[in-house]
Amino acid sequence: MESGEDQKKWMTTKQVADYLSLSPSQVYNLASDGYLPYYKLGKRMNRYLKDEIDDFIKNRSNSDLVIRR
Repeated sequence: MESGEDQKKWMTTKQVADYLSLSPSQVYNLASDGYLPYYKLGKRMNRYLKDEIDDFIKNRSNSDLVIRR
């Protein structure tokens, strides 16, 4: 059994949107444009790893992307 530190924290699109203060459609756009790493589960369900979202926040600059509205 994995310890709590070893388990990966998965997030839904809604959770990522809340975490980044964006709308779910903006999260989908960032993912589909290749800015956010995501994992596709089935046809319509995306999941994101919190560590990868944190890396996205840490490594990007404001000039790196324009969020479509």
